[in-house]
Amino acid sequence: MPARIGLDAALRRGTVGAAIGATTVVNNVKDLTLSMEKGEADITTRGGSGWRATLGTLKEATLEFTMNLDVADADFDAFHAAFFGNTNIALAVLDFATGEGVLADWTVTGFSIEQPLEEAQVVNVTCKPTFVTRAPVWHVPA
Repeated sequence: MPARIGLDAALRRGTVGAAIGATTVVNNVKDLTLSMEKGEADITTRGGSGWRATLGTLKEATLEFTMNLDVADADFDAFHAAFFGNTNIALAVLDFATGEGVLADWTVTGFSIEQPLEEAQVVNVTCKPTFVTRAPVWHVPA
């Protein structure tokens, strides 16, 4: 498989519970980071031959991305409305527009505006999974 570049990746947006086919690509995205981690439970015993043993526990994810501040953009409006209205949004973070990645219902937990003197005004958006109709899943195209 060839290497993928970020330019080919896609963030897709829809209403809560939306299937991947009912989402649309968010074009006003610059840099995006999806972080996923698991908690750990120490299950070390004396029978472990001197090795610490661990089991994964609860998973967590944080999605952070930057978009240009454009009040006429429907995607900007959707994230703005989700943050200020305490509503949720379906998002898919994919390796390309119809590729694979994480699909979940998210809550917008951060909405920070930057106004640099010589650059475009941007919004830094932070989202975390919320349980509305489904837990996060790894989407693989059919």
